[in-house]
Amino acid sequence: MAKPGNDWVSRISGKRKLRDLSERGGQFSVWLGVAMLGLFGWMIVLPTIAGIFLGRWLDKVFNQGISLTLTFMMLGLAIGGYNVWRAMHERP
Repeated sequence: MAKPGNDWVSRISGKRKLRDLSERGGQFSVWLGVAMLGLFGWMIVLPTIAGIFLGRWLDKVFNQGISLTLTFMMLGLAIGGYNVWRAMHERP
């Protein structure tokens, strides 16, 4: 049976080992950052553009003005934002 005081020691040493491993892994590349920024940009832009085209088409079909275009644009933006959030918080 483990002593009650040793639990925090094992957690701290585990975190220290993870930090040491990440430091030995190399430096963060500037090009990797640029690539991720571009990828995240496309993850937002593509659903937004798709929403605009779908909303525009539906506005023409139902003669609504621009209300469906704005609705689907915001929906596409929300979907794109969720995709980026999920990609950033996904564990490799």
